Parts: sequence; C-alpha cells; structure tokens
Amino acid sequence: MIDKDGTYSYSNIVSIKKSDKPTISLYPNPTKDFISIRLNKIMPNSKLIIVNNIGEMIQQIQLVNNITTISTNGLASGMYFIQILENSELINSLPFVISK
Repeated sequence: MIDKDGTYSYSNIVSIKKSDKPTISLYPNPTKDFISIRLNKIMPNSKLIIVNNIGEMIQQIQLVNNITTISTNGLASGMYFIQILENSELINSLPFVISK
C-alpha cells in the first residue's frame, strides 16, 4: 500500500493450506424422490451415512463413485444429514430436506 505522503509498507506473508477433505454437493435440496451426492474425491474407506434430525442413522453406503444417487421414497418428510466418514472419522456433513 502506498500512502499519500509516498511511504509504503508490505503486508505480512500468510501461508494457507488447501484442505484435503472431500467436499459435498447435494441436488436437489429440498428433495422429494431422490438426492444426488457429488464428492470432489473419494478416499479408499469412504462411507456415506444418512442421519435423521435426532441423530439416528437411517442408511449407510460404501462410496465407490464420485456421484451417488439415493432414493428418498421410504423416508418421511423432514430434515436429514448426509455425513461422509473416512475410517470412522467424520469428514464432512451437509443437511438436506425431504418435502413430500
């Protein structure tokens, strides 16, 4: 930055680290019949878990593809969470809503 009087200074150098954690995209949200989950990467022991709004596990899926589509026909209307686990460690979680 250069001031009006001609003096200048540099900002501090700050290091950033890109996260290695997978990111999740959900479509459509809210949903009615299905939810598609897209991950930017799959790790070797990745699992997808659907949890209801009181923390009960509804479904568990071993992930093998970057895009997974799950039927929500058997689930009641309400809020749920998609959780991604790697070796039983929670990596990421996103809410979604079923509206019928």
